[in-house]
Amino acid sequence: SGKDLQFVQKLVKLIEDNRVPAPCPIEQRWTARSTSPMSPAFSTKPDEVFSWVGVIMYLPPDEAQRQAVTEQFRAYGRLMQPLLDEFGAQVHWAKLEAPAQDTDEDKARYASEVTALQKRVAAKYPVKEFNEFRDALDPRRILSNDLIETIFGK
Repeated sequence: SGKDLQFVQKLVKLIEDNRVPAPCPIEQRWTARSTSPMSPAFSTKPDEVFSWVGVIMYLPPDEAQRQAVTEQFRAYGRLMQPLLDEFGAQVHWAKLEAPAQDTDEDKARYASEVTALQKRVAAKYPVKEFNEFRDALDPRRILSNDLIETIFGK
């Protein structure tokens, strides 16, 4: 349909207009559909093709610089969300970042961002079934972490 290229063109414009220090080139690749319900490329249509766009920032070894890059990356993600929504795109669930809550003033924004994240994940993935498998196969949550618990619930 050409939406894959339109997405990247709009992403480049967003990066340029907002002076986001995004590395170049922007990675874009295509894959066939997946039959795994937890895949962002899940489809029952055998001929469906999916486009993947790598949205990254490289972390330097200096801790202060790492923190600055992490903050820029979070801002980049928030800036991109309307574009993701427009194209029905989503971040791979295993690459999601938890919203930051650095101060007490961040509590309302944090709660709002967590709720929005959970809704986006639940709209795309079979969260109930995933949690049922987690309960059966990993009842003590040995293979979990705070991010997974935040996204999929405890």
